[in-house]
Amino acid sequence: DALKYAKSSTKQKAAVNSNAEYAPGDKVKHVKFGEGTVIEQDKSTVSIIFDEMGMKKLAKGFAGLKKI
Repeated sequence: DALKYAKSSTKQKAAVNSNAEYAPGDKVKHVKFGEGTVIEQDKSTVSIIFDEMGMKKLAKGFAGLKKI
């Protein structure tokens, strides 16, 4: 079943990506929000001030962030 596969795949990817560590001051890039600076993180979320979009709190596993 395609829906079951999609859910399983998403959970696996989120588990892998949620291990990413960010430190305050790290520069990151997001596909939609652009470049920003990490201000804090906890076990499952990261807070970032984006140059164009302001502050966003994103779930690590789904954020799609890339350190720059």
